[in-house]
Amino acid sequence: MMGRRFQRTGDPIDSTSTPKAYATKFFKQLSEAEKWELEQDLLNAMLNNAWGKPDAGASSSLATTSSELENLRSSYQELEIKLKEAEQQKEQAEKQLAEKNSELIREKGEFVLKRNADSETIKRQQKELNGLRKYMETAEHHWDLLAENILEPLGYSERNKFPRDDVLSLAGDDCKDLIRLS
Repeated sequence: MMGRRFQRTGDPIDSTSTPKAYATKFFKQLSEAEKWELEQDLLNAMLNNAWGKPDAGASSSLATTSSELENLRSSYQELEIKLKEAEQQKEQAEKQLAEKNSELIREKGEFVLKRNADSETIKRQQKELNGLRKYMETAEHHWDLLAENILEPLGYSERNKFPRDDVLSLAGDDCKDLIRLS
């Protein structure tokens, strides 16, 4: 019986025959005892593998697989550690970025406030300057009227002959610096 089990009675040269058709043809040619023996061998092999009784070739493969699995586990743990470190670095970088952003926003706010204050100061100074110009124009107009109506009849024909201290006292404190510069 053993010899016949390995004997091929199908037609392997026939290219139209599929493995299933070939196996069916082979199985049909076996006697009932041979079929039963083949089924028992198949069941025993399945049970041995199911109960962890691998054959000799499988044990070395299992050892290799076990070693590869350990390597994968250690690599996975290393990657998890690196991932945690990367997440910590990311959080730290985000925190630093938030601090820098808040600092920049604060500095920008201070700059805007200073610019607005400077703008207000410039507007106020321009307004004061315009007021002083009008005051000087008015003072000059009145000076001309004074010279024309009072000084010329009194004998002061030129402005420069009029005493400077008298002009300063007439001009008032606001215009003294401007008169000295002219």
